[in-house]
Formats: sequence, structure tokens, C-alpha cells
Amino acid sequence: MDVKNLNIEKNKISTKSPMKLAKEKSRIFIFNTILWISSATLIGVSINNIDRYTKDTYNIYSGRKLTISKKDQENIIKNIEKKYNIKIKEKQKSSILFFDSIERNKKLTPDEKANFYGLADLIEDNPYIDKESAYTNLLNLDIKHKKNLKEKGLAGYWDGNDIYIEDTNPYWEQHVFFHEAIHAIHNNSAFGPKFIYEGMTELLASEYLNKPNMTYDEYISLVKMLCEIVGSDTVLKAYSTNDMTCIYNEMAKIGGKPTDAQELIYNIDYYLENITNEKLSNKQKEKLTGELYTLRKYYLKKNNEGYKEIDEANDLFDNYYMSLMRNIEGNYSYVYPRENKVYFNSEYKNRKSK
Repeated sequence: MDVKNLNIEKNKISTKSPMKLAKEKSRIFIFNTILWISSATLIGVSINNIDRYTKDTYNIYSGRKLTISKKDQENIIKNIEKKYNIKIKEKQKSSILFFDSIERNKKLTPDEKANFYGLADLIEDNPYIDKESAYTNLLNLDIKHKKNLKEKGLAGYWDGNDIYIEDTNPYWEQHVFFHEAIHAIHNNSAFGPKFIYEGMTELLASEYLNKPNMTYDEYISLVKMLCEIVGSDTVLKAYSTNDMTCIYNEMAKIGGKPTDAQELIYNIDYYLENITNEKLSNKQKEKLTGELYTLRKYYLKKNNEGYKEIDEANDLFDNYYMSLMRNIEGNYSYVYPRENKVYFNSEYKNRKSK
């Protein structure tokens, strides 16, 4: 989780296209993976053996389905109710079972374990989470506090195994914890466009904490714009399955090909990541604004509208669009809609609809 504006490194922008850079990064990743596996084999250590001795592999899920008996499920619920002196509602039981992984975790303190139960509604609302993978992540997770993370432009991070949090005030720490725990649950340390895996994570943390986001304003605006174009369920599915294909396919239904949508999203993500690090030239900023206007055309076409003046006062998409454009111009003041729409937290969505 980045701390906005703290990363001040002035690296030169590559002249290669975003899509070419993404492909090069993919080839480098595959090469390094093959090299690592070869090295492990040479020294007589297999990946299976590493997992066996460093991870607890017990699990109550296969994919998204429970593999334990009804009686075992009832015993887990009773144990949690007794331990925390609470009564778990019927509709929460399926999500609470997921946190059996936390109860079995040998690294976390009782207070740290209790914090995870605040994420029960998020689990309940998301049908796409691979609970088997997430259960293993939480079963072996540790929370470590580190100093001087802010000097690296970070408030915290999940490294694929443990959560690291900057020592700071309780309000900040709770929000960072939620953000990094959501990464661990969704098993998406880094996939696809950065604005999805960071912006979506921060938006979920904000909605389920019922507090304003603390960073990633630009990314959140863009995620909400996508929700208005393809639907929040499609965005949630892409995020939870680490696969953007469903978003590209939905955009292609509106116009063009899936590959057109993919290139547009990659270009926006590339320019947006660099503008937040103050690395874009004025010419590249113009390219970014052009790509964002193309994204707006998808929204207009979806709603059977041709050219339309921007109306941020009455149109949610245009509000997010202009919020993002202001940030590109250097005016870092996130403009919230007149009514801040809830996209994922079912409890608050139901309240607003009444």
C-alpha cells in the first residue's frame, strides 16, 4: 500500500508502448521463475518439499466449497462463539467458517485474530473468492510491524506470505491492516493493471470500514468508472479471480474487440501509475487524457448516448471522470460525488436503496 507522493524517484520513462513493456515484464518473470526452479532442483530441494516444511497445508475447502461435515461446521461456529462471547447470526455462519484458518493460525495474537472478523461481510458478499487458497494464506499469515516503511513510500504491504505494517497511529494502522488483509484473502499481490489490484483493494477497505479511503484516489476513481461501464459484479469477479478477461469481454459487447479494451486499460494504467510518481511529460499527459476520453465513450455508448457535455453534478461517471482529470492536472483534491455510491458492501447498498 503506497503512501501518496512519498515516492520521489525520478526515473526516465521508457519510450516503449505500455503493452510491449507488459509483455517484456511477463517474459522476464517467466525466465526468472524457470531459473529459480532449476536452481532449487540443482541443490536437491523440490518446491513440494519447501511447501511441506514451511506451510501448514490443512484446509476445510476445495476451491470455494467446504469439504467438512455439517457437525464439524457446527463445532467451529460454537468454538468461535464461546471464545469471543458472541452469537453469530445465521447469515454470517458461512463466512465465519472461513476464519477457522485464523483460529488455527499459530503466529497471530488473540487481538490480531479478532481484527479479522471485521472482514466477515466482505467474505459473505463475494462469491468469487477462492477460499481454499485464501484459507491457506490466512492459516500461515503473520503480522509484522516495521519502522521506516514510509521512507520507502509505503504504509504497509503483503508479500505473499506475511503482512508488514508501518508503526503509526491506531486509525492508520486499522485501515492499512484491512487493506493488506484483503490482498491476502483475494491472493492478488500483483496481477494485471495496478489500478485494479490497489484501487479495488482500497475501495473495498473503505466500504467495509465505512470510512473514506486514505490513498489511491486516482485508482479508485478509475475503478468506479469501470463499475459504471461493465458493472460492479464484473469488476469484483476480475479482481477476485486475478483475470481481467471478463472486463474486456463486457467492454467488447459495447464496442470494438476484447483486445481493444485490453490495450486501452493497459495504456491508462501505465500512464496513471507514472503520473502518480510525477514521471510523465506534458505530451504523455495528453495521451492519458485521450485514453480516458475513449473510456468515457464506452460509458456513453452503453447508455445509448452520443456526444454529451460533461455533467459531473448529476452524472456519477462524469464526477469520477473529472475527479481523475483534476488529479492529472495536478490538483490533488478528490471530489466525492454528491451521494457517494456504494458498489460492494451489501449492507450499505441495501440501506441506501430503502
